[in-house]
Amino acid sequence: MARSVSGADKIILQQLELLGLYWDEDVVYQSKRLDLYQTALEKLESKKITYPCCCTRKEIGDKVYPGICRKGIKPGKIARSIRIKTDNNPVGITDKLQGEYSQQLQSETGDFIIKRADGYFAYHLATAIDDACQNITEVVRGLDLLESTPRQVYLQKQLGLPTPYYLHLPIAIDKTGKKISKSDNTEPLSKNNPEKTIGNALSFLGHSPPEQLLESNVENILNWAIMNWDIDKLSKEKEKLSDQSITDEENTEYDNCKKQMSDISVLIKSYEVDLGKITRLSGMSIIREDFDLEMTEISQGSKDNITALLNTIKQEANIRWKTSLAEMSESLKSKIDNLNKEVSNLEQNKSYIK
Repeated sequence: MARSVSGADKIILQQLELLGLYWDEDVVYQSKRLDLYQTALEKLESKKITYPCCCTRKEIGDKVYPGICRKGIKPGKIARSIRIKTDNNPVGITDKLQGEYSQQLQSETGDFIIKRADGYFAYHLATAIDDACQNITEVVRGLDLLESTPRQVYLQKQLGLPTPYYLHLPIAIDKTGKKISKSDNTEPLSKNNPEKTIGNALSFLGHSPPEQLLESNVENILNWAIMNWDIDKLSKEKEKLSDQSITDEENTEYDNCKKQMSDISVLIKSYEVDLGKITRLSGMSIIREDFDLEMTEISQGSKDNITALLNTIKQEANIRWKTSLAEMSESLKSKIDNLNKEVSNLEQNKSYIK
């Protein structure tokens, strides 16, 4: 296929074996199944729900396809691809993790391509045929493919094929927030420590194996995962940081930052005491000048420290991959904002104490 890289299939199979993951049947290549896809296309054509299209991707862009070629190709234009007609009857699934999901295809995606301009069969058609031919009953994949699932279900119904159960997981991202993808020059899996790789994958899925088990072998780790699997532990987030992208040095930095946040929490408590003292002073009907001076010093000191803390927290929270740290920072920032407001209010009311 045009998008394939020579030798990539062998690398993928070797990596699966290294991780103790084996396939049930012979490995199947889509390039060897073109006759099956062609037969499916002819069946759809016989139902008169397909049509040739001359539109280019540049002409349509990211818009919903408006059915330009539904009633025929304009004179002087040449057919490039084949599309299937859609309607607005809801098509959807009950995803095992994400819940109910459906689309009205004609309004949300438009008539979609089932054979591309380069002559290759489109992903949706090939996937529908492959799953049916291999008797696939459950499909587990990334959340970025949830949006395309109704199109596959639509093709399954048109071809009289069974619809599998679906479960769409969060997208694995690196510490910069970028999706980890084989097409994005992402670092390949390390061959040196498959046990750690499996452990990271399970942690990503909400199932953290015991530390001592990671010193064992992949077979034992996978057996543990099977025995302890709980779908309720899976995250429904759209994106989730992959531990595979975090170095030991960054883990150490993360731990240091968490300690820093803890220290800041202690400081905030002391400022709350200071501000409590300010509040008590401001509530007195008669007050000596030295008390007023003390209040001013505490107020200014608190404001200076608050400013420094806000700057520190802002820097830490801007590190996108430190998800839990950012959450902690937001909580602390909220507390500090409230303290800052108290200081401002007391500054405004100080004149009434004199």
